[in-house]
Amino acid sequence: SVAAGSSWGWLRALGWIGMGAAVVVPVAGVLRSRYMGGRRPRPAPGPEAGRRRARPVLRSFALGILIEFALIGSVTWLLLSLDRPDLVMPAVATVVGAHFAVFTIFGYGRGHLWAAAAGIASGAIPFVLAAAGRLDPVNANAVAGLGIAAVTLGYAWVFSAGAPARSVAPVPPGPRS
Repeated sequence: SVAAGSSWGWLRALGWIGMGAAVVVPVAGVLRSRYMGGRRPRPAPGPEAGRRRARPVLRSFALGILIEFALIGSVTWLLLSLDRPDLVMPAVATVVGAHFAVFTIFGYGRGHLWAAAAGIASGAIPFVLAAAGRLDPVNANAVAGLGIAAVTLGYAWVFSAGAPARSVAPVPPGPRS
């Protein structure tokens, strides 16, 4: 294992920054879809129709996040118990990549499989190479972190463009004072 103070310490930090970006980028994608436009399908009449449509989406999203967190916790515990903390980041990146497939399982389109395949590859390839001793663990962390960040950025950009934007009713002009 390479110490953080060595000449490779910056690369490990870069990998963690990449993993942080994998969390921040979806938020940016949501903000992009809500405030910068995108396709705006008309909602069904009445407030109840919107609530009925949102419930299954929120349930499947919550279930996907629950599965993802359970897998991340399990994989992290397993690798730490095997004394392989150097492989935690690529393993987490693999799980994060796999969670995109959950949306396909719940019927939200096959396009999510491309994100899942790219995300799994971005974590699994450096994981396998580092576990086999063919890639330095610091480099594996950097590659996995930056890879999953790139996949998440692409995912957020593509799929948020089709998300309904926040609807704001125009304010009629009032009397001038």
